[in-house]
Amino acid sequence: MWTKEETNELFDLCERFDLRFVVIADRFSSSRTVEELKDRYYSVLRAIVHARAASSGDVATHPLIKEPYNVSQEIERKRALSMVLSQTRQHEKRDEEVL
Repeated sequence: MWTKEETNELFDLCERFDLRFVVIADRFSSSRTVEELKDRYYSVLRAIVHARAASSGDVATHPLIKEPYNVSQEIERKRALSMVLSQTRQHEKRDEEVL
């Protein structure tokens, strides 16, 4: 659950640090993950886009509506990247041989 104060702080930090969420997470007052911060930011933006639209058809092609932020996909992407970056040179050579 997010409080209004936390959301306001998040948006202030997003404006101040140009959506650099790693920096924002470092400076955020409570212990939230980067993914939690991104999810809150983009979900609030989606709600604002919906609220300002005259009809739901007007926002159907908006990028925030068409492809919403997916926390589980982001976590999986970071896990896969970490796995690739932590491979040893021997493992890379073995993969090259297989290919």
